[in-house]
Amino acid sequence: TIWVGEARYTRDGDGPWKKETVPGLTLKFPARNWSDQQANVVDLGPARIGGTPVTVLAFLDRANGAYHRLWIDPANHILREQMHAPGHFMTRDYADYGAPVAIRPPPPP
Repeated sequence: TIWVGEARYTRDGDGPWKKETVPGLTLKFPARNWSDQQANVVDLGPARIGGTPVTVLAFLDRANGAYHRLWIDPANHILREQMHAPGHFMTRDYADYGAPVAIRPPPPP
């Protein structure tokens, strides 16, 4: 799935792209994956991602029971996020904060 403004482009596997317009719905990214009901926040201490020093924080989201871990650099940027919930596991890596980015719709079939 690719979001560009209010347009969503989706496809299954290598199938054709399908465009849908969702007026009024836009996505902010990166979007946080937790509610405002954090509990048991723990500072797990220093670590490194590549050559970058980070602080690792862990917490529970009481709204959905998911466990989160964040790797945060000295500028308070989240460089890595892990979320573990029943039946759902994910890891996101973030890089190039402040770098220009171009997001374009896929080419027509």
